[in-house]
Amino acid sequence: MRISKAQISKARASLEAAPAKEAAESVRAAILQMRPELMAALIEKNWSFAELRDWLAAQGIEVSLVALQRYLVGVRAAKKAASAPTPPALPTLMSGQGEMQDTSVRPIPPPPRPVPPMPKPQVSGQQGTKALDPSVPRASSFPVRRDRENI
Repeated sequence: MRISKAQISKARASLEAAPAKEAAESVRAAILQMRPELMAALIEKNWSFAELRDWLAAQGIEVSLVALQRYLVGVRAAKKAASAPTPPALPTLMSGQGEMQDTSVRPIPPPPRPVPPMPKPQVSGQQGTKALDPSVPRASSFPVRRDRENI
């Protein structure tokens, strides 16, 4: 089948004039874009994940309960942190250079553990050790089969 140059130019012009298709987001991308607002609804409005899933379904965003919980990881910890009383601020300490350190920002690491001394190597030929004769083969700790004694 042959196509004329007029058909090609007509198709090219209609392609340029065609409207662009709206890019559809995935459910995960939509949830992640709305994550701060969804987390605020869970914490401040005291919604459950099931209530949030039902609300999203009413908005046209169908998502399973397990997927919603996976996309909004950390909400339970944020709920606990929001309901827990804030601890009092830790006092500041003076560092070795004379400047103040805020211990609430970064804890002071423990001092390094001391390294134990290395044991002294034992030299063969001292008292209590027996020098090995290189002409005699070492005895094996494995038992030898009776039929293999004479090799």
